[in-house]
Amino acid sequence: MIKINTILSIFFISGILFFGRAFTPIFEALPGELASRIFTPISLIFYILSFYLIVREGEQYKHIIHSALYPLLICVVALLSSLLSFNITSSLPKSIALTGGLVFAIAFVITQKKDDALDTFLLAIFWALLISFFVSLLMPSIGIDDGSNDPDHLGLWQGIFGFKNNLGRTCAFFLLILYFKTVHGNNYKWYVWLLPIILLIMSKSTTPSIALISSIGAFQFFRLSKRMSISAKIMFIPILSFLILLAVKSVEFIIVEIFNKDLSGSGRSEMWQVILKNIDYSLFGYGFGGVFWGEGNPAEYIIGRFYYHLGHAHNGFIDALIDMGLIGFISYFIVLAFPLIHAIRKFSSGNKIYSISILTLVFLILYSLSGSSFLKQNNLLFIIYSISVFYPNWRSYCERNNGNR
Repeated sequence: MIKINTILSIFFISGILFFGRAFTPIFEALPGELASRIFTPISLIFYILSFYLIVREGEQYKHIIHSALYPLLICVVALLSSLLSFNITSSLPKSIALTGGLVFAIAFVITQKKDDALDTFLLAIFWALLISFFVSLLMPSIGIDDGSNDPDHLGLWQGIFGFKNNLGRTCAFFLLILYFKTVHGNNYKWYVWLLPIILLIMSKSTTPSIALISSIGAFQFFRLSKRMSISAKIMFIPILSFLILLAVKSVEFIIVEIFNKDLSGSGRSEMWQVILKNIDYSLFGYGFGGVFWGEGNPAEYIIGRFYYHLGHAHNGFIDALIDMGLIGFISYFIVLAFPLIHAIRKFSSGNKIYSISILTLVFLILYSLSGSSFLKQNNLLFIIYSISVFYPNWRSYCERNNGNR
């Protein structure tokens, strides 16, 4: 008989791969709109079963809510923006699905032992990356972008994830969790590190690469400064200034020389100006889920036909402002900054498990500056955010009350 832990592992590995877009080639092979008609019911199955697993764990709802306070906050704001949207029928299911992602993340953490959850994540992503490597080499029609949607993406690796940025940020998340586990005493073979690094380079996904390097660098500096006296910190200021200058120059080198891009973010800065000058600044925005974008929607008439088809602003803070208005923009900042401050305080007091929050939240803040919002329904981005905030809070509660669980 199969053990219940094995069944749970299969369930969560399947969910991580599904929401991480690892089954993209299968869905793209389906005819017409069949893929979207299948994707939604599958997502719903994961959410319903995850909710059942949470209920099955017992009456700890107060502690679950407390541990997941910030992800819950942004889900509520997204739901309110949908209810007040000009296109509620399209927006509301997306905000409900966002909440479903949080439910999956909570179930993922509370149903597994202390070390099992992140090991399950690493196992799922490692196999997806390994398959992506061989698909890109042996089946380039699937694993390498043919440039049909964007000529600038011609030849870039996308593996089984369907898009180079999906592959790039998946590699970045894998390396972040791997680094977190290494800091806590786990050792991994060299090829476990090399595989995502190769794929990240071959995808030429700039934003996750820079965010990854910067988040690990910031965490290392924080660990170092924790051990320094005040006088040593003052003496370190000139060195820090030089390191910051060196980092800026390194970023410029990576963008221009390695990834062959310009410093305007491939025209993103011009698009941001157009958006910020022309959108309506309402309390709850146009509605969560990107209903602003697309043909026949406000984007076509407000920011013009050159940008309306993009689907997002390539800036998480601007996306939050568009989708969820001024309330959403403020909430977006709160749900990133407040748990980060909380994690830094906990880590400073000796609770090292909060390093996962520091690493991930710094990454998401930097990623939001030039990438998409992490608030995406049916997507690994929001699930990773939810895990990084919920996991250390829940583990700390369990260690105080129930030992390993």
